Amino acid sequence: MAKQDRNKVMKMLAGLEKDLAKFDRAEPSQAKLGKSIQTADKLMKEFAGLKSTVKEIEKV
Repeated sequence: MAKQDRNKVMKMLAGLEKDLAKFDRAEPSQAKLGKSIQTADKLMKEFAGLKSTVKEIEKV
């Protein structure tokens, strides 16, 4: 079960990395910039949380 959870989390991390890469390449207009930054911050927090979850799962 832990291995399935780890695989699921790793897939989520890969998806988040793709989303973050889109933000790196995007050049949004000034009006969209604030919202993009908020979304990127949210994704970074989720990414950090998932990384710590993976570390906890690997300990098991």
